[in-house]
Amino acid sequence: MITHVSGSRARRSALLGAAAVLAGGTFLAAPAHAAPAHGHSGTKGTAGATAARADLQVSVADAAKVPVRASLNEVSAPRSADRTLLTAEVNGANKGRPLKLVQAEVARSAAKTGADRSSGHVKLAGVRAFAPGLLGKPLVSADLLTATATCEAGAKPTAQADLENVSVLGKPVNVNAPGGQQIKLPGVGTVDVSLEQETTKTASGAATALKLSYEVNPAKLNIVKATGDIVLSEATCETPKGGSDGNEPGPQTGGGDGGDAGSNNGDGGGLAETGGDATTPIIAATGALLVAGGTTMYLVRRRAARNS
Repeated sequence: MITHVSGSRARRSALLGAAAVLAGGTFLAAPAHAAPAHGHSGTKGTAGATAARADLQVSVADAAKVPVRASLNEVSAPRSADRTLLTAEVNGANKGRPLKLVQAEVARSAAKTGADRSSGHVKLAGVRAFAPGLLGKPLVSADLLTATATCEAGAKPTAQADLENVSVLGKPVNVNAPGGQQIKLPGVGTVDVSLEQETTKTASGAATALKLSYEVNPAKLNIVKATGDIVLSEATCETPKGGSDGNEPGPQTGGGDGGDAGSNNGDGGGLAETGGDATTPIIAATGALLVAGGTTMYLVRRRAARNS
């Protein structure tokens, strides 16, 4: 009976040692797995388009200056518009009836944006812009005004403005002349014309086909003076911020604080290639101690059994 009991204890010790060996092997073999990385969707860019925008100061007889701010088909992505008439009411002028500011045969604005591309586009055909109180011919007219701005991830933004047959109070404007032009209107005032303004930066673009800065003294419709700016056919964009390509390593699971997978920097950098980390040597040492302890206990009890 004594021998049987000692043999059972010895077998239990052997099993304990075998379990320790298996445990140690498990600790040594278990790698730190990298969680799958998923590409993050980027931030969409922005885009805008405006067929016409007026920012004016109108002086009415026997009254203070009246600000006039109005826009035609001013949209932000993702929208479009195609109204063809812009009017504004000026208190004390034109007997309370709206004043016509811009009219066109075709006026379309569209702005689009996505994960990789944003764009704004405007087309004005048969367009006429009027100065409050200035009767007769339109202040400016054009057969065609277009503006396009495009911003694409990974590419330089582009901006383009085009125009055809522009005239101020019936006088043709040289559309091929660089920069701005000033046109004097005897007995009426002055008009500064800026053509085809195109601007691109690292992550944005803007195009304006035509901008007028004027000062006129019409003395009609109870309006003494009108000054300000009219912008025709304007488009803007901002480049989207692209996301990850999905190939970057994700956060580790089962590892410690020995560094990111694939990194050669920091204290666990050399172990990252095999999936280990800084805690692996400690775990391995613990497993080895368990193996040694189990083996020693087995030998001691076996010797005791023989002596009995």
